[in-house]
Amino acid sequence: MMTLSAAPAVLPAPEPTPGAPRPRRPQGGGRSGSRWVAVAFAAPLLVYLLVFYAYPLIRSIDLSVHDYNVRAFVQGNAEFVGLKNYIDVFTSPLFGQASWNTVVFVFGSLIFQYALGLALAVFFRGSFRLNGILRALFLVPWLLPLIVSGSAWSWMLNSDNGIVNAFCRLSASVRSTG
Repeated sequence: MMTLSAAPAVLPAPEPTPGAPRPRRPQGGGRSGSRWVAVAFAAPLLVYLLVFYAYPLIRSIDLSVHDYNVRAFVQGNAEFVGLKNYIDVFTSPLFGQASWNTVVFVFGSLIFQYALGLALAVFFRGSFRLNGILRALFLVPWLLPLIVSGSAWSWMLNSDNGIVNAFCRLSASVRSTG
C-alpha cells in the first residue's frame, strides 16, 4: 500500500550571511518596465486603429455636417449645416424605398453567398485530381479586399465627376447634336 505525505510546495529562502553582497535587481524597474513593454507591443495596433478606423470615422462625421460640392472640396470652405443633411435624408420620400432595397439586397446576397459556399464546401470535401489547385484558386479573391473594388466603383459611378456618368453625358450630348 502506498502512502502520500504532504511536503512544502516552496522551500524557504536561505538566510543571507552577514557581509555577503546582496543580489542585484534586474534593471527596468520591475513591474513598471513590463508595463512599458506591453505599451510598446500594443502601440502598432493602436496606431493602426487610429489611422484606419478613428480618423475615417471622425472625418466622415465632419463631412456629414457640412454642405460639400466640388467647389467646396477644392477650396476647402464648405458651409457648416449641422444636422440638416441627416434631416434631408430621413425626410426624403426615397428613403423608405432605398432602405427596403438595401435590406433586400443584403439578405439576398447573404442567402446566395451562403448557398454557394455550402455547395462548394460539399463539392471540395471529396478528393479528386485538381482539388488542391481549385481550392487555392477559390482563396485568391479573399486576398483582394472588397473595399478596393468598392472604392473604385464608387469613384467611377460618382454623380458629379465619375467617369461612367461623364461618358453618359458625353454620349448624350453627341446624340443631341448629331
